[in-house]
Amino acid sequence: MAELFHECGIAAVYHRQGHGVSRLAPKGDPLQTSRLITRMLLDIQNRGQLAAGMTTFHPDRNQLIDTHKEVGTVNEVFRLHHRDEYESLMQEYAGPAAIGHVRYATCGQDDRSYAQPFERHHIEKSKWFSFAFNGQLANYPQLREDILSQPDFHLARETDTEVLMHLLCHELQEGQRRDLLDVLAGLSDRLDGAYNIVFL
Repeated sequence: MAELFHECGIAAVYHRQGHGVSRLAPKGDPLQTSRLITRMLLDIQNRGQLAAGMTTFHPDRNQLIDTHKEVGTVNEVFRLHHRDEYESLMQEYAGPAAIGHVRYATCGQDDRSYAQPFERHHIEKSKWFSFAFNGQLANYPQLREDILSQPDFHLARETDTEVLMHLLCHELQEGQRRDLLDVLAGLSDRLDGAYNIVFL
């Protein structure tokens, strides 16, 4: 039997408002829910050791959505063996919702710009998002070609995740504020492959 290779891993956590404090909320505080992501990523570390990252949401900070990512294992990226540094990171990125990613490179390079989640800033809150992707798109070359065939369009990386970022942006520009399920359904219609996406 051939050795099994895992390719990336994604995680998400959300503390639902209006239902009391979950017993799973660290320190009994819904705003510390994002701390669960590092534990979840450790559990799926076997799926990728090249890079790790998380994006958190906090409604009361200027950076409503904020991303921490780097090349390295979960222990290295989140400074788990350096308690003070870990605590500082967890305070900076505290929030009731978070997504995370561990990377196993199937394309692209071994640098921070390929680490996920990918975040897109926008002045309009409904178009400011972050996402992480696990999978492979069979039609990636065609999607990339379609994007680059448009005047003044450019892709900086050789990765399907950047193509997905542009496709998501395009879906969000179609008309007024759209339901997230409709946005993702529109995206799904264009993709050929096996994949999972977490979105914040």
